[in-house]
Amino acid sequence: MRAAQGDFAAAVTLAERGLEHEPHEVSLRAARAACRTRLSGSSDDLQTRIGLAPQLTNASYRDVLIGYACEGPGLPPGLVARARRLNNP
Repeated sequence: MRAAQGDFAAAVTLAERGLEHEPHEVSLRAARAACRTRLSGSSDDLQTRIGLAPQLTNASYRDVLIGYACEGPGLPPGLVARARRLNNP
């Protein structure tokens, strides 16, 4: 919800809090990576997000997270294109 409101820092904090209780929860890991990518433009976080995509069964949620991540500042265009290809495979 925080990410949908544009508060990506709060979304990262909430995802990390959830991961304290469920460290292997794929949706939380994917959300954290997507929101961190949006905040920092981290290629490593985007690659993490890409790697988790096949494990997310909810295609709409997967697509939203990819969209958030791909808006991160200064990301390499090739990596963004690779991430966007994951939408609606």
